[in-house]
Formats: sequence, C-alpha cells, structure tokens
Amino acid sequence: MAQQAKSYLVINCKKGVKIATDDIILLEGDKNYTHFSFRCRRRYTSSHTLKYFENQLLEKGFVRIHRSYLVNNLYIQSTSLDDMSVSLTNGLKLTLARRRIKAIM
Repeated sequence: MAQQAKSYLVINCKKGVKIATDDIILLEGDKNYTHFSFRCRRRYTSSHTLKYFENQLLEKGFVRIHRSYLVNNLYIQSTSLDDMSVSLTNGLKLTLARRRIKAIM
C-alpha cells in the first residue's frame, strides 16, 4: 500500500516556519494578516492575506466557510444549517456563510 506524501506549508512569521498541513486546524483572516490555529494549540500570524493561503490549501482538503475562515476538513466535527455554524473538533463553533453552504456539503 503506497503512503501519501505529507504536504507542508511555509509560513513567513518571524523566520519562516515549515508546518505540515495536517496539523493546521483553522486559518482566520484579519484584514492583511492571517492567524493560524494548530492541533498543538500553537498560533502563528502571517502578513499574507487569507486569499494567498486559500490558493495553496484548497487542493489539500481545506474549505472556505466564511470570508474570514479557511478550515481543514479533517477537523470539522459537524455542520448545522439551523444556526448556520460549523463545529470543529477543538470545540470552536464558527459561522457558516450562506454562500458557502455548497462548498461544505
């Protein structure tokens, strides 16, 4: 059985950190900055926009659920269309944009 190659992303915070994409739970856009949340509860901030990382991560199992959020599919626990939210495995509950419902389903 062939193993799938692990994919990495280089984040340009401070020195430049190489992170496995499987360890990234959430990317949160904040104007011209992007905040990363990881499985190990560590957080980084990058001076690139969320759109910059979206182009790199969509083919790696990430989905844009809101203007401000890019989420790793591995960490989505449930989706509620009643209150338009997405619950993650780390306990976070994020808003789901109406226009992004097709992407999440």
